[in-house]
Amino acid sequence: MKTDILIDADTLMYRVGFAKPPPDTPEHACARLDKSLEGIKAMVSYKLAITSMSEIGDTILFITSNFGKGRYRDQFNKESEYKANRGKGAIPVFMEEMRAHLLKNYVTCDAPSHLYEAD
Repeated sequence: MKTDILIDADTLMYRVGFAKPPPDTPEHACARLDKSLEGIKAMVSYKLAITSMSEIGDTILFITSNFGKGRYRDQFNKESEYKANRGKGAIPVFMEEMRAHLLKNYVTCDAPSHLYEAD
């Protein structure tokens, strides 16, 4: 039996882009992203092996895209801003390059921000 893995790639791109020290080139950022994904797959593979005798099937990365139509989360939380502790406008370094790398090299699912979120 195989178990598919669904990963919120937005979180990984933010983690890599805001890492200390930050990546110094787009290639370095993408290499860190690949290494993070390899680590996640290894950890999940190990956990599956010891708990369910299953192995990894497909790995699907969910990436939120913004088409300027608002955010899904805003429909539900009218009293306080969800994730309000995050800084306004802060975008990780090499975000677009990492996004392009994931779209080119992995199985991805686009999550339009006005319909739903990757997380």
